[in-house]
This record gives sequence, C-alpha cells and structure tokens, in this order.
Amino acid sequence: MLRTKSITSYSIPYPAANTGNDAEYDRIFSVPSCAIFRPVSYWSVGSFLSSSRAAVRPAMPAPTTITSKDSIRDSLAMSDPCRNAYTIANYLEKMNSKDKDFRFMAVSDLMAEFTKNNIKLDEDSERKVVRMLLRLLEDNNGEVQNLAVRCLGTIAGSVREYNCESVVDALCENMQAKTDELREVSSTALSCFIKAMPVGATATKIAQRLLPKLHSVLCKLSPECSAKNEVIDIIGEVLARNGSTLTNFHTEAEKVLLSHVAEGRPSVRKRAISALAHLAVAASSDLFNHIVNEIIVGLSRPKAEARTMMAALIALARACPQRFAAFIPTVVPLFLGYAAAEDDEQREIALNALETMIVRCPKESKEFYGKMEEQLKSALVHDPNYSYDEDEDEDMESTNGDGERRGAAPIGDEREDNVRSDIFSVYSAVMKRLAISRSSAVVGVVRAQLPPLLKAVVKIMKGKNAKARQQCFLLLSKVVRAVPNSLSPCMPELVEGATASLEDSGASSQMKIDVLVFLEDALPSHEAADFFSSTGRLVPTVSKGVRDMFYKVSSQALVVAAHLLDILHAKPGGVAEVEPLCSAIFDKLRGDVDQEVKEKAILAVGVLLRQFALGDKSIELLKGLVDRVNNEATQLTALKALSMVVDSAQNVSLLPVLPSLLPLLSQQLKKNSRAVKMSSLSLIYAICRTFPTALGDSAISDFLPLLPSLISEADLQICQLALRILTIYAVSCPARLSPSVQAVVAAITNLCRSSILQGATLNALLEFVATFVRTPVPGKPTFEQLLDHLSSPIYTDTQSSLSRQSIHSFAAVVAAVAASEEDQKNASKLGQKLAEQLNHGQATDANKLFALLTLGELGKRAPSIFEKAKFKVEEIILGSFTSPNEDIKSAGAIALGALVVGSLEKYLPFVLNQISTQPKRQYLLLHALKEVIAFEMTLPECDAAFVAQVDAVWAVLEKHADCAEEGTRCVVAECLGKLCHVNPALLLPRLEAHVSSPSVNMRAAVVTSVKFMITDEQKPIDDVLDTMMSSFLSAAGDENLDVRRVALVVLNSAAHNKPNLIRNRLAEVMPIVYHETNVRQELIREVEMGPFKHSVDDGLDLRKSAFECMYTLLDSCIDRLDLHTFIAALENGLKDQHDIKLLSYLILSKLATLAPNDLTLKLDKVCDPLKTQLNVKNKQNAVKAEMDKNEELKRAVLRTLIVLNKLPEGTRVVQLNELRSLVSNTTDLRTVYEALEKDGRRGGFAVENTVE
Repeated sequence: MLRTKSITSYSIPYPAANTGNDAEYDRIFSVPSCAIFRPVSYWSVGSFLSSSRAAVRPAMPAPTTITSKDSIRDSLAMSDPCRNAYTIANYLEKMNSKDKDFRFMAVSDLMAEFTKNNIKLDEDSERKVVRMLLRLLEDNNGEVQNLAVRCLGTIAGSVREYNCESVVDALCENMQAKTDELREVSSTALSCFIKAMPVGATATKIAQRLLPKLHSVLCKLSPECSAKNEVIDIIGEVLARNGSTLTNFHTEAEKVLLSHVAEGRPSVRKRAISALAHLAVAASSDLFNHIVNEIIVGLSRPKAEARTMMAALIALARACPQRFAAFIPTVVPLFLGYAAAEDDEQREIALNALETMIVRCPKESKEFYGKMEEQLKSALVHDPNYSYDEDEDEDMESTNGDGERRGAAPIGDEREDNVRSDIFSVYSAVMKRLAISRSSAVVGVVRAQLPPLLKAVVKIMKGKNAKARQQCFLLLSKVVRAVPNSLSPCMPELVEGATASLEDSGASSQMKIDVLVFLEDALPSHEAADFFSSTGRLVPTVSKGVRDMFYKVSSQALVVAAHLLDILHAKPGGVAEVEPLCSAIFDKLRGDVDQEVKEKAILAVGVLLRQFALGDKSIELLKGLVDRVNNEATQLTALKALSMVVDSAQNVSLLPVLPSLLPLLSQQLKKNSRAVKMSSLSLIYAICRTFPTALGDSAISDFLPLLPSLISEADLQICQLALRILTIYAVSCPARLSPSVQAVVAAITNLCRSSILQGATLNALLEFVATFVRTPVPGKPTFEQLLDHLSSPIYTDTQSSLSRQSIHSFAAVVAAVAASEEDQKNASKLGQKLAEQLNHGQATDANKLFALLTLGELGKRAPSIFEKAKFKVEEIILGSFTSPNEDIKSAGAIALGALVVGSLEKYLPFVLNQISTQPKRQYLLLHALKEVIAFEMTLPECDAAFVAQVDAVWAVLEKHADCAEEGTRCVVAECLGKLCHVNPALLLPRLEAHVSSPSVNMRAAVVTSVKFMITDEQKPIDDVLDTMMSSFLSAAGDENLDVRRVALVVLNSAAHNKPNLIRNRLAEVMPIVYHETNVRQELIREVEMGPFKHSVDDGLDLRKSAFECMYTLLDSCIDRLDLHTFIAALENGLKDQHDIKLLSYLILSKLATLAPNDLTLKLDKVCDPLKTQLNVKNKQNAVKAEMDKNEELKRAVLRTLIVLNKLPEGTRVVQLNELRSLVSNTTDLRTVYEALEKDGRRGGFAVENTVE
C-alpha cells in the first residue's frame, strides 16, 4: 500500500523571489517552464493546472525564513486569503483522487492545518471542505472514513454557524440511512463533532436544533440497531453541555429516555440512564421529582427491570444529591427490602444503592443507619458459593454474589481471596480515618474488636497465601498508627509471623518491605518488654535484612535495626545480642552502597553508639562517622549521628576523634549551606558543653575565629548557637577568646542594630555579655571602653537609622554590662548620667529612648543601685508619660515595668496605686503592669512577692475591665488572661462569672482574655479552662457584635493551638459560626462623605472572623464538622466582599484536598460563584486599586480551579466542566491559568494539590 509519503513529501520549496529569468528559475527547481507557480508555501503533485507557456506567473510573496520542517506549514498563518483558497483547492483535489492514499493524506494534512490553527477559510472554501468531509464519510475505505470523522471534530470549533447546522442536519439524515455502516459512521461523527464544539452561543443554537432531530432519529431506529447507543450518548452529551438552555425540550427528552430505560437492550438502558442523569442536573424541580417518581414506580416491575430502576436511582443520586435527598425516606426502605431478597444480583445492586445513599446523602440517610447495619451484617456472612442446607462443600466458583459480603466479615474464616482483600481494605480505611480523627469513642470500639481481629490475622500469617500475609502486615501498620500500643497481647505471635515472612525464600521484595514497615511502626510504639522474648528471632532476621542486596529492603531493615537497638538497650543482658546487628550495620557503613542505605546506616551507627559502650569498637565506629562528615553526600546525616552520640547517656568519649573532627567542622562553617552550618554548630555546641576540658587545645579551637562572622541578623538561629558556644568558652577557656575579642565586640554592636533581634537570640546575647564581663578574658576592654563601644551608635548614628527595637537591644546589653560589673559604683554612675540625660533639653528622642530603657533594665538587673541614688527613678520614668512623642511614652511604660520586676515589693504597690489615682495615665500604667505579668509567666515558678499581691492586681484589673476605651480594655484583657496562669483554679471562676455581666465592655474584655490563656504549650491552666470553655464560647451568641467577634477570635485561637478544648463543643458553636457567614442588610449603613455616599458594613469583621474559624477548623477538627452544612456556609463567602472571597477560595482549596468526596457533592453550587467572578469586567472609570483587586480575585479563582481539577469525580460535574471550558476558551484566563499551574508544580503558591 502506497503510504510512505504524504502529499507534502512531493513539495518543492518556494523561491525567495522571482528574478524574471524563467530558464534559470526552472533549472533551479527542476520544473518545466510551462508550469504555473502557485503562490502557496509548498508545492504538491496537483500544482500543475496548466501547461500553457503563456500563463502569467503571479507575483512572489515576501521571503520567509524557514527554520524547521514544520515551519513550512506554519508559515500559512501569515498567508493571505488567496493563498488559503489555493491551498484548500489543492486539498479538495486530492480528496477527489481515485487513489485512497491521496485521499487519506489530504484529510490528514488538512486536519494538521486546523489543529495548528494555521489556516483561515473564507465562506466558499469552508462550505466546500464541510461538504467534502461529509462525502468522505461514505468513502469505501475504512481508514479514510475514520479520518474524516476525526477531522469533523477538529473543525468543529472553526466553522461558521450555518455550516455547523449543515453538518448536524446531514449527519442526522445519514443516521436514518438503510445501511448499518453509514448509520454507525454518521452517529460516531456527530458524537465527535458535538464533543469538540466549544461552549458558547453557537453550541447552544446547535443543541437546540439537534435535540429534536435526535429524538426523531431515535424513534425511527429499530430496537436492534446498534446506532441507538451512539444516539443516546449524543443526547446525553448535549444535555450535559447545554442542558440549562434546552428547557423547552426537557419534557420530551424525559419521555424518550424513560422509555429506553424501561425497555431495550442492556447497553441502551445503561446509556439512557447516564443521559437521564444529565437531564436531571438541568431539569426543573417539578421535572426532577417526576423523573424520580416514575422510576420509583418502575421498581415494582419484574426483577431485571427493577435492577435497572435501582441503577437509575443510583445515577440520579450521584448526579443531584441535594435534590435527591428529599426522596431518601421513600427509596431507602425499598432498597432495604431488595437487599433482603434471595436473588444475589438484586441484593448486590441494592447494597450498592445503599452505599450511594450513605455517601451522597449522609445526613438524610442517618436515620436508617441502624436498619442498614442489620442488613449489611446479614449480607456479610452470606456466601453464595456455599450450601447452607447441606453439610457437604460445593464447588467454589466465583459469582457476583461475592460482592454482597465484602466488608468486615470474619477474616480468618473467609475462603474467597477477593472478599478477604476487600475486608482488609475496609479495616485499613477505618484505621486510616481513625489515625486522623483520634476519636476516643471509636478507639474504644476498635480496641474491643482487636482480640478477634488479631487472632484471625495470626491464623492467616501461618498460612501459605503470600498476598494475604502481606495484607495482614499492611493492616497491622495502620492499626499501630491509629491505636498505638494495642498489639501487646499478640506481639510474640505477630513477630513470629513477621520473621517467618522475612525468612521465606520465595518472599518478594515488596513483601519484605511491608513487613519491615510494620516492625518500624510497632517497635517504638509498644513497651520494650513486649519484644524481650522475641529478640532471639528478630536480631538475626533483621541483620540478614540489612545485608539484603536490594537497597530498599536494606534501607528499611536499617531503620528497624535502629529501633531494635533501643529494645536491646532496655533488655537486661541485651548487650550480648548486639554483635550481629553491629556487624551488619558496620559493613553497610563501610561499603560503597546506595545513598539511602548509607544515610540509614549512619543513623543506625549513631543509635548503636548512643545506647552501647563498645570499647575499642566505639572508636572504630566514630572514625567511620568522621569520615562520612568529610563526604558531601553524607555529611548532614553524619553530623546528626554524632550529635546523638555526644548527647548519649553512655558517656562515649569523642576525645580521640576531636582533633580530626573539629577541623572538618571548621571547614563546614565556611560553606554557604545553612543546613550544614546549623548541624555543624549544633554539634560544636554539644561538644563544648560535654567536653569543656578539651577546649584548651589549640587544634580543637580552630573554629573560634569563624564565630564572630556568624553573629549577625542574617540568621538568628545560627547567631544564637555561635553566642552560646562563645559563652562556654568564656567560662571554660577564656584565654582562647583573647584573639577574637575585638571582632566579637564589633559583631555584637552590629547585631544590636538589628530591628529583628529579640527572644532567644537576645537572651543568648545578654548571657554572653554578662559572662564576658565577669570572666578574666585577656585583652578585653575596660568597663568604660566597652560601654562607649556598645552605646556609640546611639549617639553617632542618625536618629532614623535605629529602630525602637534596636535601641531596646542596646539598652539591654548596656544594662547587662553594668549589672555584671563587680564594682556597682560604675553602674550607679551610669544610672546618674542617664537620669541627667533625660532632663537635658538638648537630648534627642533616640537618646531619651535609650536612657529610659536602660534605666528600666538596670532596675530589673541591679535594683540596688537606685536605693541610695539622689533621684527617684520611678518619678523620672513617670515624667516621660507627658512627652509628646508616643515612642517615648511607650518606652517609659516598658521601663517602668522592668523597674517593677526588679523590686516587686517596692514598686508593684506603687504602680497599682498610680493606676487607681491617675486616670489620664491608665493606659501606659497598665502597659507597665502587663510587662510585669508577662515576665512572671516566663519564669518556671512565679515570684513569691508577686503571688502575694495577685489579689490586689486582680482587683485593679477587674475594675478597669469595664473601661469604655477599647485600647485600655484590650490591655486589661491581656493582663487578666496571663494572670490566670498564676492560680487558674482561683481566678478562672471569677472570670467566668463576668461572662453574663450586664456590661458589654466587661463581657468583651473577659472573653478576649481567654485568647491569652491559650498557647501551643501544655499548661496547668488547660484542665481548668476545659471545664469552663463552653461558658466562654457561649458569648458567640451574644447580642453585641464586638462580643460575638472576640468570641469567634477565641474559637479560632483554640482551634489553632488547643483543639481539644473545643472538639466536643463544636456541635453547639458551629451553627452560630455558620449563621455569622450571612450578609445582614441591617448592619449595612450609608455614610455621606461630602457629595458622595459610602456604604459601611458593620458585620464585615464578624463575617471575616467566622470564615477564619472555618479555615482553621479544617486543619484541626475536620472529623467533627458536618461538611455539608460547612460547604453551604462557604457558598456565602464566595459571593461576599474581596477579603472574604480570598479566604473562601483558600477554604475551598483545602476542602478539595481534605474532603474531596464531600466537596464533589456540592460542587455544582460552588462553581457558579467562581464562574461569575471570572466573568467580572472592570468598569470604564475603575481606578487601579479596583482593577488590581479584580485581577487578584481572578488569579485566586484560577488557583482554586487547579486544585478542583484534581478531584476524583470532578469530571462528572457539569458546572466544573463549564468552568474549565470558560478558562480554556478565554485567552487571558488560559494564559494566567497555565502560568499558575506551572508555578504550582514548582511550589510557587501555597495550595496543596494532593487529593486523598
């Protein structure tokens, strides 16, 4: 068959220009001079329409650079209409050829042109192409016919409307032809054409024209005609794509489809059911109800038809779960009745129907759960292959009835492998869900079921079925993760089964890996004593696994070996069993093996050295780890292993390897990798802390000159470690610091300039400074020199170059230097100078800030220096409250708080008195009190002097909690919340009593205070707070907007930090949260701003708080949420204002990841607001800010769509398909979507795309 070349294989390159020399022209291209050159981009066999020498050659086009083979055709995109006409004429000529290969290649090339969008047709050419393709559907060559069908689909989006109508009319007519072949080809072509047609006005008109014709065709076709399948498929496709625009045809479509659901061949009924489901999505409520009722009536028909009607109801429930929910009370009892029938096929489809009802309409089906459970239990023990009336076994042939009992049946007694496999799957799904929810009630049920389950598992493990044994270990791994420490009663038998499977010569690598994964989960999650009797089997088996040739098995065995070493460490006399493991691990450490195996071997060596003192063997292993530090591929893992050894209780000495190790660590500190620097510094810090006597060795201290360069704001965590190492050296070996003193002081000064220096890093800096001042470091500056150096930026830098935090850091460091000096006279002089500076009229604001903060820090660290001072420091600080500079006022409050911390007995009563007597200074004085309470919370145990005055502090705070000023009230609330940590049993009941206070301000302050009690750390207050949380959350239903808002803020904080406080209370509070997602018109008011009117929504902040709660709860309490109600509330946010829309899109994306099935049920409601947002156009007079917001929302919608497109059942949702079509058919949206999708694959935006 001649098909080695396409038409384009006969092409002759088109010349760059016509020089007018015909002979030369013909010679170059080897074409007779009589030929007429057509102005097309390539030549084909049919180019020669005339041999007249007198023919006039048209003018040549401008030269086109062709860079690739495909560029010849691509250049058509730049061609003029005349050239396109010639090209099409060429194709049409070949399509008329008697040679089937020419016809085939002409259609192929034409399809390629349309696919690349290289060609634009005029009306005449388009009409000719359409007619020719329709004609080729009747070609006598099957390949040409098939290609013509495909080509019709390719041109569907390019041809004009009236030509689309011509295609539809012709194909509908052909579908009634006498020959089966033409009917089938025409129906396939029409299906391809309709599916390829883009969504739009043209598609709608074609659908309206097509549907009546299809009904007519369907009625005329004989029942046996195979084209009926395609026709019904097309009807379904039309209804799926344009159902909402075909309301005039819905009734007729219902009649036609229902008639084919009730009658016809199985393949026809199946397609009719699918089409009916598409109709149901777009049908009105009355029509939908009529469809369902008609099908319910059909359930009373004979068995075969009843099964069809049940399948139809299943399809309708999947397509329209929300509307179908109203029929649950009617259909579920019918399904339960059929599930009890004797016919196995009928029982199976009835059980499938019940499953669909549970999944698609869970809320409405809940009342039938009890009856369903009874029916399912009956089906679970029914074996269609077993005669219950006779004692003799019958042939075990597989039948459809096996599906009835695939659930939690007795695994050990199940004979059918496929049923047993499904039982394992069910248990595994339950355990996976339980591992997420951690529901105590479900855990209790599972624990009660474990003994018989484990007994069955042990029985299967003793069998020869390798697949069943493998499933046992997969299930056991999930059980251990969901319910830790639950396998103890059967652990010896389970270990016996695991080792037997590992030692089985026929075991696959995957089987070994699954067994080892089970051991990895079981060993650390159970008591070590559970494995003492099994170590004799485990040690040799795991050692053999470590030596396995397959790297994945070896790697997993090394992980198990590390856990097994912990077991042997706990076992009396376990050291005698270590040798096989030690030998196997060390062999892997020395060998040149896979990277993953190397890393696991290194970590296993770390565990080995941490748990066992192996004498000379320890030094050999340590040297092996040091060698791995010098290898870039393994250095991080080796550093981690060495850190484990340093911190071990075995006191393994690293002294023999320190001279070779620390120079390597010095080299690592010079590298750019942050991970390497962090690991190296952590190890150095551990070594310095554990072996301080070794620091005097000059070889060991080579890294010291590198530390000053690490003291910077570039990485505060690295900076903190460097400072702690320097502190250890200042104590243990101060002489080693001498060469680096100047560099260290300069680095500290630069670090204090940082506006982000705070917390643990600032504390590490202050600790080093205090140690540095107290220890005899040779060559260190004098007290005055050090103060001058550290405070010089305050007086030399420009005022704007130092932030308020920087000034606070300088003040804290200077105060630490003064407080650490042995001679307190220097500190007293410093205090005197600072007091004089505050009273100096020429001092800058930065100088005053520094002076205030330093006085406060001095009062905290060395309160005695003010006892004999000539000035009252508290009066000087209070004087700053009258400053016009707000920063100085705030600094005064912080300084006063620090002063009180240093001398609680003296200054706390003073501050409380000032709060009561100085109303104009209350806000700043309360800030000072807040500093005191916050400092007490950082102590392991509160100062006795503070505890003695808690009642006085509480009285003052309680009095001012009713303050009308919101700022003051918020400070009081923070103080109350933190103060409750001192004595929660005493203070929390007092606070709870005010929840019902008649004062709105009091209620708001009390509820706000709860937010400051909730932290991400376990605190004694948690247990007391748990008993009162319901009372505080009840404020979410308060009549006042502000109280409701702060209650939702508390709920959000608890959901984020302590979800256990609210998990059992969500049923009470979530209806309130959902209610607050509604836009309430009574809270929207108009404000006149000059000639303009501006709408103010007083409920906006409250709605935003509600949606923030919903977002947080998805992470921590999704198992306690009614997701159907949740998604219904989310729909409100998708139609709200800008900020809430953005938050709603994030919630939607997270839902798609965490609960894809639940979201799919509501996807039709969710997609409409997204589509509306994408269609929003900017107003003509829109300002840039409005346009930016609109673009931001569109990008957020497209990010959300990327996640929604990954939903497993998303393709079945018409609205989501329409959303996809809108994006793909809109150039701007498609460009942004593709860019975001590409960015998402690189991790460019924080949306999880993984769908369970």
